[in-house]
Amino acid sequence: ALDGGEFPTLPDVAMRVLKLAGDDDANTRELERVLQRDQGLAARVLCLSNSAHFGMRQTVSTLSQAVILLGLRRLRSVVLAACTESLCRSQRSSFKDRILWQHSVATGVAARVLAERGAPSSAEEAFVGGLLHDIGRIALVHLVPQHYAKVDQGLLGIELIEAEETHLGLTHTEAGYQLARHWDFPDSLVECIRH
Repeated sequence: ALDGGEFPTLPDVAMRVLKLAGDDDANTRELERVLQRDQGLAARVLCLSNSAHFGMRQTVSTLSQAVILLGLRRLRSVVLAACTESLCRSQRSSFKDRILWQHSVATGVAARVLAERGAPSSAEEAFVGGLLHDIGRIALVHLVPQHYAKVDQGLLGIELIEAEETHLGLTHTEAGYQLARHWDFPDSLVECIRH
C-alpha cells in the first residue's frame, strides 16, 4: 500500500467546490466565490466550459455563467477535469503525459455518450469515471517517476498491468483506488477507478 501523504493533492479550492457541487442546496454565488480564490482553477473552468468536450451551446465568459449554465453535476466534472489536466501537465509535461490527458478526456466523453443512451441521469458520473479511470498512472508517475518510466519503456509486448506488477509490485488501478479513497471520492467512483 502507498502512504497517503505521498499522493498528489487536489487544491483546497477544488475540494471545496467538489463538496459544494455535491450539495443540492449549494448556492451558485458561494460556488462562484470559492472558485474566485484560485485564479488558475477559475481560468481552467472557463476554458474547459467553452471546449467541445462539455458541449455548451453558448460562450461562457464569467464564473457565474459557468456555474449557472453548467449546473452542479457538470461543474463538478469540469473542476475534476481541470485538476486532472493540471496533474498530467505537472509531470514535466512530456508527450506521453499529453497523450494520457487526451486519452482520459476521450474516455470520459465516450462514457458520457454511452450513458446518455442508456442511463441519461448518470451521464456526468460516467464522464467523471471515464476521465479518472487512469488516475493511478498519474499517481505512479508522481510517486515513482524513474521506476514508472522503466515500466513505460519495458512494455514491448507486455500488458501495462503485468509490467506495473512486475516492476513496481503495484498496478495503476490499485494506486488509483488508493488515491480516490485518499481524496474522499464517492464509493461508486472509487470502484470505477479500481476496476
